[in-house]
This record gives sequence, structure tokens and C-alpha cells, in this order.
Amino acid sequence: MNAAMTLILVCVGIFGFFVLLFGFLLLFRYINYREKVKLAEKGIFPQEESKQKPTKGLLIAGWIITILGFLGTIIFWLFGISVTGSGYGYGFPMGLGPWVLLGLFPMLLGLILLLIYVVRSPSKNGYQKEKQTVDVNLDPFHNDLASSPQNDQALSDSDTNL
Repeated sequence: MNAAMTLILVCVGIFGFFVLLFGFLLLFRYINYREKVKLAEKGIFPQEESKQKPTKGLLIAGWIITILGFLGTIIFWLFGISVTGSGYGYGFPMGLGPWVLLGLFPMLLGLILLLIYVVRSPSKNGYQKEKQTVDVNLDPFHNDLASSPQNDQALSDSDTNL
């Protein structure tokens, strides 16, 4: 096999992987949607899961794995510099060989755990909509809001427009 054919096979393989991945995710979302529609047709409305703050264990594990992965990346990078600089290595640039992945994988896993913690934690700055209840009195003959100062101002403004 020549280099062009190998490159084509690699590109097709990577593209196929992502097509399968996103196809599965799309199928999963569609099945979840159809399930909710069928339940709604039967009059069953599943309750939304409440957003709870994730446990601190996820945060601690994320930090520990990230730090260990970062240290592993530095150690394996230094190992690569010593191997490639000694003359019997493969000559990877700046010592960045495949062994550095042994540190990068745990570091990225820890960063993913930290991202999951941040995404799942409830918002404190008001971006997440709060459920608000509004009491509305629909009885036109018994309206407690008719004598409020805001309504008096609104009535006086509307009288001037006439």
C-alpha cells in the first residue's frame, strides 16, 4: 500500500468513527423523544430531574487526576528529551513522542471530570431560570390590586391620554 492509500483509509476511518458516534447520539435522542411523546399521549408527564449540585468527590477526583496527568506529562516529556538526545532515540521533536500520551490521557480525563462538575452545578449568577409562581386574581369584581400605587399611577397616566 502506498502513502496516499493509507492516508485515505485513515481519513475514512476517522470520519466513519464520528459518523457512528453522532449517529448513535442522534438515535438515542430520537428514542428519548419518542418515549416522551408516547407517555404524553397517554397523559403521563414525567417530572423533570431536579438540578442538584454534584458531589465534591467529582471535583476532588477531577483535580487529583488532572494534577497527576500533568505531572506525568512533564515526566514523560523529560524522559523523551533524555531518550531522543542520547542518540538511540527516534528523533522526535522536543522529546514529544508517543510516551507523552501516557500523561496526557489522565490529564484530559481529569479536565473532563472538572468540566462535568462545572456543567452540572447549578448557576448562581441568574442565567438559570428559576420557577416563579404568580398569583393572578381573575375576579373583576374583587380585585385587591386596584388600589395599589402602581395601578393608581397607571390609571392617572391613561386618563391624560384621553
